[in-house]
Amino acid sequence: MIRIYYREKEYMHTKRKYRVNEDFFKTWSNNMAYILGFFAADGHISSRNHTVCFSQKDPEILEQIRCELQSNHPLVLNNTDVHTLIIGSKVMKYDLIDLHGMTSDKSTSLRMPKIPVICLKNGFIKIWNYI
Repeated sequence: MIRIYYREKEYMHTKRKYRVNEDFFKTWSNNMAYILGFFAADGHISSRNHTVCFSQKDPEILEQIRCELQSNHPLVLNNTDVHTLIIGSKVMKYDLIDLHGMTSDKSTSLRMPKIPVICLKNGFIKIWNYI
């Protein structure tokens, strides 16, 4: 009789420094449609790491987005007075790419996503027109 012993992998479970609702972009809602449109205009997906960024001169808008995403990530102010909300989330990054067609080079490849009719009345279309 041959016995095979499997050693359980020991994973170091570390708590994340910042929290975020990683499933936010999985379900359509008016707020999600608005934030997706905002991201299409003023957002960025990193091609080098798993971050999703929202940038804006007005920090109040980013505070509202951060609240809606249930995040406690800090806002970062750069040397040109632009505030950025940088969210480290592999799940959120790939939801934006796979579910909504966002890419790291969206300025040259972005297409209008399929939006449920219920969400079309929201600001998504208004924001989309500015892109």
